[in-house]
Amino acid sequence: MATILVQYIDKNKTEEEILRMLYFNHNEFGYKIKLTDSISKRQKDKGVYKIIDYDNFEKNNSEYIFKNLNELKIFVNKKLN
Repeated sequence: MATILVQYIDKNKTEEEILRMLYFNHNEFGYKIKLTDSISKRQKDKGVYKIIDYDNFEKNNSEYIFKNLNELKIFVNKKLN
């Protein structure tokens, strides 16, 4: 199981552009994808005690960061074959 996070940037008041897409393989949480303690009271109140360390993720998991949909499609097709 995996999650794909799509981050957008505002181009103007009516348009958004994809900044990047991040692929998170759930089996790698706590291992290859480092987790850190949540410091947000709001998150803790909702039962979220660990969050992804995005700085570490960017540094150590560049193969899971995509700049466009085509790059992501190629990656997914390789995973499926």
